Amino acid sequence: LFTFCEVCVSKRSAVLMEGNLDALSFSKLVMKIWQEHCSQMKSIRLIFSQLDRSAALQEMPMMSIWEMGLTIFRSCAIMRSSIQTKLVDSLLFLIHQERSGEDVDHLLIRNLLHMFATLNIYREILEVRLLEETKTFYLEEGMRRIEVDDVPHYLAYVTKQLKLESERTEFYLDKNSGKSLISVVEDGLISPHVEDILNKGFDCMLYNSQLDDLKLLYQLISYDPANIDELKMRFSNYISVNVMSFLKGDEIDCEALRSLLKYRDFVSNVVSYCFSDSAGIDLAARSVFSSIVNKKSAKVNELLAKFIDMKLRTGRKQYPEEELDQETVKALSLFRIVDGMRGKIMLIVKGISNGVVFSFNFCRQRFI
Repeated sequence: LFTFCEVCVSKRSAVLMEGNLDALSFSKLVMKIWQEHCSQMKSIRLIFSQLDRSAALQEMPMMSIWEMGLTIFRSCAIMRSSIQTKLVDSLLFLIHQERSGEDVDHLLIRNLLHMFATLNIYREILEVRLLEETKTFYLEEGMRRIEVDDVPHYLAYVTKQLKLESERTEFYLDKNSGKSLISVVEDGLISPHVEDILNKGFDCMLYNSQLDDLKLLYQLISYDPANIDELKMRFSNYISVNVMSFLKGDEIDCEALRSLLKYRDFVSNVVSYCFSDSAGIDLAARSVFSSIVNKKSAKVNELLAKFIDMKLRTGRKQYPEEELDQETVKALSLFRIVDGMRGKIMLIVKGISNGVVFSFNFCRQRFI
């Protein structure tokens, strides 16, 4: 039976070594021969069902008829070098077409890959080539796209491709290849271009408050700690430049202080919403903010004292002790990062001397 089946498969697969079929036609022919082979082996197994059961009960187990059929098809058809090479090339070509946005026969690709898995040759002859082709494809696409797309559009493209590759894995690729495949996509589209992405778009997205794009950027690059360090450094530099712009010159007015307080809120929101409350980035942002503010500590202390005194005077008429407006609370919180207690004590004394007695406990709780 083994010899008979072997001869039949060899004759049937000989047609695969003839002619010059394109990738699609060759793949369809392979699938046709495979499906016919499976159908015939199922019929043979049904006819010899008693023999098949007897073989399973032997002390020295023999191959079942189905296993015999797989072994024969693997050795007499797929593993022939000329057929194997052309089949793998054809399959990878179809996958490349799909990635390029062309219409392909998804069911054909799925059935071919299922055949590879059934014959237990997916890892042996396909997986390495698939990962290599995927890496080459996305390296080329990444280099082309990063030159023509702005950063938000490039990030959207990367997100789309990662999603498509995940869906591709779910639909027809071997599930064990999924993690490796996503890693290859990241290596092609993200890793080589992190510096370009940050150079072209990071400051611009911060300036325009594109928080969703910043969040997407962080999600895409945060898999590598080195990328987080680079992001942290650039974010710190951006904060430094902006805080210095609020405090430039010898004269700092209340409007500059309001802008500084709003900017501090903005930085906190970016860290929380866009950077997933990263402890390292938050610490770096606080440190650079504190460092720049303390270069003008005397002036900032004086201005804060005047500003809060003004807010407490008006707040006394409008709010109970527990409901002083948010701007006052933000100003009080700024005292925590300003060096020197002189200005803080001055604020309390000024508050008491002006009869703002109810505010003393509030101030003490906030910054002492």
